[in-house]
Amino acid sequence: MRRILAVELEPAASWLWAAMAQDLADAGELEEAESAGRRAIELEPNSPEHPATLGAIQVELGLLSRARESFREALRRDGGEPRALRGMAEIARREGHYDEALRRLDRALEDDRLRSWMRERIEGQRAAVEVERDRLAALEAEAATEDANPSTLRALA
Repeated sequence: MRRILAVELEPAASWLWAAMAQDLADAGELEEAESAGRRAIELEPNSPEHPATLGAIQVELGLLSRARESFREALRRDGGEPRALRGMAEIARREGHYDEALRRLDRALEDDRLRSWMRERIEGQRAAVEVERDRLAALEAEAATEDANPSTLRALA
């Protein structure tokens, strides 16, 4: 509510639109969040943060192609933008490209600008990708055996 009022009072403030986009996304209002994210980009077209915010919202909407383009735009503006790298890693993970996801997360972790809370998030995301990759590899290996144990397969799935 505060952000909506702030945007009404200062409609040209791109950072308010981006913050409102994030608030709307957090509240589950994803389509409205996407619209607010686009408005932030219109107001500050050179910002790498705004397309990264929009991309994260688009991932939540399941619009992976659009999200990929938003993250690419953020990375064209700032090749090390951590939220864009995290987003590209999430898309890679969802598509089963675990090594690519890990490379992007490692690149994000190299950024000296990271705050401790963001570094912890990225490290947690990286650990989760490794676990998922390893479980899938174990599942595939077990499934490939002649005498695959159904209980083992269920446990790994």
